[in-house]
Amino acid sequence: MTITASPVATPSELPSLAPAIPGTPILDVVIPVYNEQAALETSVRRLHAYRLQARGGHWFEWRFLTPALFLQPHPFSLSSHPHDNTMRITVRNLGEGTGRLRHVRPGTRVFIEGPYGRFTDSARTRDRLVLIGAGIGIAPVRAVLGATHLEAGKAVVILRASTPGELYLADEVRAICAEQDIDLVELVGNRAGASWLPATHVGQHLDDLVPWVADADVFACGPEAWMEAVFEDARVCGVPKSQMHRESFAW
Repeated sequence: MTITASPVATPSELPSLAPAIPGTPILDVVIPVYNEQAALETSVRRLHAYRLQARGGHWFEWRFLTPALFLQPHPFSLSSHPHDNTMRITVRNLGEGTGRLRHVRPGTRVFIEGPYGRFTDSARTRDRLVLIGAGIGIAPVRAVLGATHLEAGKAVVILRASTPGELYLADEVRAICAEQDIDLVELVGNRAGASWLPATHVGQHLDDLVPWVADADVFACGPEAWMEAVFEDARVCGVPKSQMHRESFAW
């Protein structure tokens, strides 16, 4: 499920609750900003003008103001770079809490807190870049991919999933990589023991996929144990800790 949040100029301009279009994954959510130190209208204008200085890869605490959800803050990363005064998140149904988001209607008000994290292009230290995402961890990887400058031959995107259905946002990633002539590697299958790679790649390492990885920034997002395996492999391949960047889904 993908949610697009769009700020508005004043509370009086909230849209009507239009029925969702069958088959579309996009849900428009209006965000009036809560700010104890300023009037609501001023805060909304500030969000409209500066987009909260968010970048692709940042995460926010999202609190959807419905009777079932208003007490539940959700830490979700942006799944695309903010543009046209909108922000988008992509949520995997992992249980009762996230499952309820499927019933949030267009026009629902949302309180957000952020942006947080350093999983953005501003953390880069090298011209070369490796982006690795597993499952729903592909969402912030896709956001960084759309927000940073990449050169052909100097960037590789690796998508990892147990099944093809868990390659979330893969079509968008493929399109961006094709447009920018960026190498894309898709690895599907169960893990080979403690390795972050699938059983089809037993004995291989990150530098088998990216020979120049030691001279690149490595961004990875996914399950905690899987990320630990990614960065241990990166360390073995000569990547300094200062070039490793992560976003965790351990909450």
